[in-house]
Amino acid sequence: MPPLLTAIRTSIRSTAIRPACVLLLGLSLAAGPALAGSITADSVMDKAGARQDAMEQVPKGATITRTRCQEIEIGMDNIRYRCTVWYVKPPMVAPTPAPSPAPAPGSSSTPGS
Repeated sequence: MPPLLTAIRTSIRSTAIRPACVLLLGLSLAAGPALAGSITADSVMDKAGARQDAMEQVPKGATITRTRCQEIEIGMDNIRYRCTVWYVKPPMVAPTPAPSPAPAPGSSSTPGS
């Protein structure tokens, strides 16, 4: 085993580092993974139309990370334009419950008094 890998394994096994590793792993899993996807659209008119069609299908709130367009020759000097748009959606975060309202000053908390 390479010396660097042995040193890393030894440091992870140490009791001082283990709680920090567990904490970091827990925090990264709690956030949840970002959802990624792609949309592809074709056009026989132009590349801009294919790109626009694909971008209009990206889910609301997603961030476009990459776009690629290509020309596909379909014979007899006819070209089809195909654009793919990749996107990432932020992870779903559960809403935090609203705090309950504090009782008004001077009011009693027991019923019937």
